[in-house]
Amino acid sequence: MDQISAINANRLLGNEDDAIVIEMMYSGPQLLVHEPCTVALRGGNFRCIIDGKEVDSSKPIPLYKGNQIQFRTGTTGMFGYLAVRGGVKSDKVLGSGTSLSGYTGKSRLKKGDMLEANDEKISKVDQNKEVIDTDYNTSSIAVYPGPEYEAFAHKLPDLETMTWTVSNSSNRMSYQMEELLSKEASGILTAPVQAGTVQLTPSGRLVVLMRDCQTTGGYARILQLTDRAVSQLAQKRPGSRINFSLKL
Repeated sequence: MDQISAINANRLLGNEDDAIVIEMMYSGPQLLVHEPCTVALRGGNFRCIIDGKEVDSSKPIPLYKGNQIQFRTGTTGMFGYLAVRGGVKSDKVLGSGTSLSGYTGKSRLKKGDMLEANDEKISKVDQNKEVIDTDYNTSSIAVYPGPEYEAFAHKLPDLETMTWTVSNSSNRMSYQMEELLSKEASGILTAPVQAGTVQLTPSGRLVVLMRDCQTTGGYARILQLTDRAVSQLAQKRPGSRINFSLKL
């Protein structure tokens, strides 16, 4: 969901940007360390607790055999990402290490699962990669006009001056906004969509497609979030208030 945090966790360890990580939502697993390793934590205000003591998670965290790890989050943020030096070992399906029940047999980690790290093959170039700066506390979400923006702009209020509320109906496929706009929006012929596409439904609702969205849609594509903005929005809990910042 928050690709930037996943990348940053890997970069702290000198991993490749796309090395497999563990994604956590709201709270994380309790882990027992069987072999010494080094991990990094990034994302929505997650904290790392080792043997009952909180540690500094702004830098790589060394772990030793027998350590017990817990993760906690604050009142903001949704997703945390745990990277291990070398990357988490996992079979890839269609180029992805994501757990998906229809393809990999399970959709999430469960009690008793064992995780392994790949061999630590880290280059000096990888170690010099900079962490991407992202302001997760901002309520301003950067967007560009979508393909159907001009066709509907005259029917819509000033999108930038409005405040939008993330709906409880939001999920990995899309974040919906609670506020309703004009119900004059008509559908379009099925067209390509991607993560960050903002659709306007005939009922007047704004729907922001997220990382697990479909590849085509029949609703007007009035805005498009930047990739960085998708990661920022992913960390907004239901009830969070946001504003769109239009880049022309």
